[in-house]
Amino acid sequence: MPTPSPKVMSAEAQNLVRRPNFAHLATIRANGSPKLDPVWIDLVDPSTVIIATGGESLKTQNVLRDP
Repeated sequence: MPTPSPKVMSAEAQNLVRRPNFAHLATIRANGSPKLDPVWIDLVDPSTVIIATGGESLKTQNVLRDP
């Protein structure tokens, strides 16, 4: 399955991401139930958002298992 091309965010969306605020990351647990976490985010470039979380966290495991 081909990887979709990243979408460039509008200037307004970029400004929102750069402000100090939380985002919420929704993932799916191994049993199929949802998990919602507040996370810090930052913008790397107009199409890449990074999420502050530990490599061993449940949300990281969920994303690696089910991108």
